[in-house]
Amino acid sequence: MISQANCTATTPMGATLLSDQGLPGGGATFRAWAPRALAVYVNGVFGGVSRTGQTSNLLLAKDANGYWSGFLPEAADGDPYHFYIVGAGSQGTKRDPCARELANDPAHPFPLCAAVLRAANAYP
Repeated sequence: MISQANCTATTPMGATLLSDQGLPGGGATFRAWAPRALAVYVNGVFGGVSRTGQTSNLLLAKDANGYWSGFLPEAADGDPYHFYIVGAGSQGTKRDPCARELANDPAHPFPLCAAVLRAANAYP
């Protein structure tokens, strides 16, 4: 399972850089609400390395209220990512509804595009 470092009950939804949370160091937390999901994974390109698939090192942890969270120390501003959600009847890639930016990729136009990890202060 993905690290739970820097994750608490007040971790913001979506992907949030540690600097946006007032915490020292690099990386980002990821949080999604999917109470009926069987598993939620974070996939993307983090620190220049593609990390995809439904493997234990990308699996977010679920709490009692249906929130899934995790921390990736190599995640940085500008990294594209998405959630992969496994449900009882279906599974697939899902955009982060709390994303600050969506990727502009002609090969994967909206609504199939990835989210982009951005600092909260990057926008006026």
